[in-house]
Amino acid sequence: MKYPNRIILGSLLLAFALWVWNLSAQSVWWDEAFTWQTTSHGLANFWQMLLTGDRNPPLYFVNVALWGSVAGWSEFSLRFVSVVWSMVGMAFLFNLTRRLYNLSAGEWTLLLAAIAPALFVYAQEARMYAAFFALTAATLYFAWRIFEASSQSSAISHQRSAISTGKLMGAFLLCEAGLLLTHYFAIPLIVTLNLFALIVLLQRRAKLASYARWIGGQFLAALPMVIWTLIVFTTPGSLIKAQETPPGIFSFLDQVIMLWLSGVRDLYGDWIALPWLTVLILPVVVIGAWLVNRRSTRWVVAFAAVSLSVAYAMTVALTSFHPRYALPYSVPLFVLAGATLSLEPAAGARNRYARGLVGIAIALWLMIAVTSGWVAASALSSVKDDARGVAAYLKQNAAAGDVILVEANDYTLNYYGHGPARMKMITATTDPEALVQLSEAIGGEQRVWLPHWSISTQDPRGYWPFVLEQSGSLRDWTSYHGYELYCYDMQSAVREPELKSVTNTSMVTVWSGLGGQGADGALAFAVEWQTPVKFFDPARVSVRLIDSRENTLAMRDAALLDERGRTTERWDEIRPVTNYYVLPIPPGTPPGTYTVTAQLYNSRDTLANEVLGAIELPRRLDMSDPYRRLAGYRWSVPVDSRVFPGLALEAYAISPQTLWVPMPIDVTLRWRKTSSATTAMPRLRLMQADRVWSAIGSMLFERDYPIGQWVEGETVIDRLKIDYPPVRGPLELQIGQGDRWTALTTLQLDEARMMFNPPSMQHTQAAQFGDFAELLGYDLKSDALSSVRPLNLTSYWRAINTEPITMSYTVFTQILAPDGHLVAQHDAPPRPPTTAWVPEQIVIDQHSIEIVDPAYRGPATLIVGWYNSASVERVPVNGGGDYVTLAVPVRVEEK
Repeated sequence: MKYPNRIILGSLLLAFALWVWNLSAQSVWWDEAFTWQTTSHGLANFWQMLLTGDRNPPLYFVNVALWGSVAGWSEFSLRFVSVVWSMVGMAFLFNLTRRLYNLSAGEWTLLLAAIAPALFVYAQEARMYAAFFALTAATLYFAWRIFEASSQSSAISHQRSAISTGKLMGAFLLCEAGLLLTHYFAIPLIVTLNLFALIVLLQRRAKLASYARWIGGQFLAALPMVIWTLIVFTTPGSLIKAQETPPGIFSFLDQVIMLWLSGVRDLYGDWIALPWLTVLILPVVVIGAWLVNRRSTRWVVAFAAVSLSVAYAMTVALTSFHPRYALPYSVPLFVLAGATLSLEPAAGARNRYARGLVGIAIALWLMIAVTSGWVAASALSSVKDDARGVAAYLKQNAAAGDVILVEANDYTLNYYGHGPARMKMITATTDPEALVQLSEAIGGEQRVWLPHWSISTQDPRGYWPFVLEQSGSLRDWTSYHGYELYCYDMQSAVREPELKSVTNTSMVTVWSGLGGQGADGALAFAVEWQTPVKFFDPARVSVRLIDSRENTLAMRDAALLDERGRTTERWDEIRPVTNYYVLPIPPGTPPGTYTVTAQLYNSRDTLANEVLGAIELPRRLDMSDPYRRLAGYRWSVPVDSRVFPGLALEAYAISPQTLWVPMPIDVTLRWRKTSSATTAMPRLRLMQADRVWSAIGSMLFERDYPIGQWVEGETVIDRLKIDYPPVRGPLELQIGQGDRWTALTTLQLDEARMMFNPPSMQHTQAAQFGDFAELLGYDLKSDALSSVRPLNLTSYWRAINTEPITMSYTVFTQILAPDGHLVAQHDAPPRPPTTAWVPEQIVIDQHSIEIVDPAYRGPATLIVGWYNSASVERVPVNGGGDYVTLAVPVRVEEK
């Protein structure tokens, strides 16, 4: 039968146009460069790369090698193979849906596939996933044809039926063999097909010969894959144990569904609603397809459920998982969605109306799903990694005497060319191997480049940067999408860290020396951890460099990992593990004694606080900042930088710059000595009119590093913290001493975030406590409480203080029985605390009052009051007493 249908032709043309549009626009990324490296360097390289690098079955790579030998290896040519496979998949997907349902369903499926973002993403990638999808659709198509042919009536002659079935079986076995030779995750699909074939044969009470023919055919289809697998198993180093933790069942389904909709993995945060959208779509398309053809829908849904279940079992038991492996498993979803869109109104007004509503709902959800998927797939985070930009930068900046270190199987720079510098691939998976390979690769070269792929798992503990920083210093780094490119100047040969014991610690056994002692701008050190017990959740380490004033100058926070890069909950045994850290020291850090600390913690608690040791940092006149430690400050230049003779204030930074409550302000000052000044005692202060609200001196100048010890031209960073008072109106931040002061900036509380007008209240009641708090009213959600149901009270207070409150006060709320004894109580300081109250501010205070006398039942009164948090002395009420009885009576009930 011919189908001169414009929808079919239009869908195919639309798909082809979308898939070839900007086909070479994005950079070839890591996996695509591996495809190029495998297929473009001859037969011997082809075989070696497949066995020791990718380890995927060879069919796709043979296809690319044959095509590339004719069409070349440009980005367009490499990816065009996937475009062709995708077009083949479209044809089989259409025919499969048409056979299962009807022509209209096939047309809708074809249109959906043409605009599906997931198929677009992998049609434009030089990997095997488009071929995997196409061969899955072809295998399922021929499997269904065989099922149909074997179910035909006796009207067709036995001989003609046998010939037809034989041809179909040959095509099916050929596609099945190709499917198995494309990706290992074809195995669950084939397992499910065989399970369904067994069910059909049992239902039809087939003869033994039928079982034999089916088993023989399956053996022939699987034989090439079996031979390939045997070769892989017997090749040393060809099999690598999966490092990733298998996903839980819900995570597995979530990732698969996300990929089906968008073609992109890990969109949590920006697109967290996308999987939930599919949760609503799946039952809708199943219901719609069920209304079109129940028999076919049963088979499609059952196949999808069983094959995904087997795929999940394979993920848990045998291999690592990426949701793109499940792209072919979306074939049933396309079929069901196409069938659902073909749903036609049934005869009868009621049925027509019901089916019309279902059709509208389905079309709406699918439109939202496709649109959301396209938006997610086109987001910046989904763009391929910019290896092209890295290669261009290296070609321009790396000299002939430099060496470029790349991670195992990263051939992107080879693909684009990286200039005259020598490139060495580091394939090591252990620290000793890495040290040897790094040493051999660097040799006596003075400059080393390190491109780092952001999701690489080869060096999870940062051993390479540690080794390079220990023997050299970072010159600069450049960021590209998906890559960081580091440049190091080497001062000595790379060496193994020298570990020394740490005393009086619970979990740190040894740590290394600190390399160049920070003279080059960073501290590189190793820490060996000995955990006393097995952890059942991920633990993290925060290493810090702290000065004598408890300021944190540098910090790095990272997961605690073992040699295989596993977090603590995945460790097989308890034994020492070494992790590596680089702490960049901000330029301008004054010389002196500093402390290096390490804190081990998890999501619930701090597990250890270790002081690793003290370090003497020398004077550093070089203000270069390769780690961008000062880039995070919002620097401002003072109007008058000549605060003191011989001392210039080059810049200052204030954090936070917007104040929503009274709080300490961090002020960072960048000083430079311009002449032979011997004394300076700068101070900071906050002024309003003629009143000084806060003032602080500089321990840097007064104690840690007096200006007389500076050399002329030296730049030093001073870090101060000044308390912003709870007052309204602008305050001027000034610096100076004696009678010479310079204004830096004007600060003010953001009163828009505070409340000064009373809100509406359920009950109004006035009372004044001392000279700082006025009760305005309160809300009660209920006037009854019980042992299982506390009383929720919200009280409203006005700050009537004229000066900052220096004491901290606590609100007490009590429920008293008629005889005066205590029935329920809740005490807590307000938020914000009274020491942060701004005059005239309205403070909303909430309490959940719980029973303390479980025996009492009956009427009660509710009282509110204040007491000094330190002395527990109650605050008197103006007019007498030390508490206020609220007007609304309450009652203690049974439940």
